Amino acid sequence: MLKKVEQQFVTKQDVNIQTSSSGMSLPVIVEGKIYPDVLSYRKRDEQWHH
Repeated sequence: MLKKVEQQFVTKQDVNIQTSSSGMSLPVIVEGKIYPDVLSYRKRDEQWHH
């Protein structure tokens, strides 16, 4: 059964949002520890989250 059009979820394509990758996600912070290699890969630094 399909929902009514006005009750369906909006997709990225519906609002014309483009993503840079569909690859695997990598955690930046795990149990309070920041992973600098992941930040670097994502072109971010520790100030990014402030």
